[in-house]
Amino acid sequence: MNDWKSNLPWFLAGGASAALVTVLFTAGPGPQSDPSQVEAAPRITNPVAPVGPITIPPATRPPAPQVATPGSPLALYDDNGNGRITCAEARAHGIAPVSRGHPAYEYMRDGDGDGVACE
Repeated sequence: MNDWKSNLPWFLAGGASAALVTVLFTAGPGPQSDPSQVEAAPRITNPVAPVGPITIPPATRPPAPQVATPGSPLALYDDNGNGRITCAEARAHGIAPVSRGHPAYEYMRDGDGDGVACE
């Protein structure tokens, strides 16, 4: 037996299965659909999506650390060079508590916002 049926896998080589395969291969292509008769799919919308074009804001950079210039409060009181004056540094230099009018105040953290740091 040297025809195309002998090359089919064993589960299709039986009599009924071979007849089905013969019908499938000899019946020709299935019915063709007419594109003009196809119904358009409904448009899906997202009720929470923003209306209009989506814009992505430019990336923002963190502020640059303060640079200590000679004679500035940072040069005088910022011992670790991180651009901020800590309460420990202010106490070590004898300026704590630091009020809003002091030149070092702008480089310090006033936790309660009352105008006096390191109280």
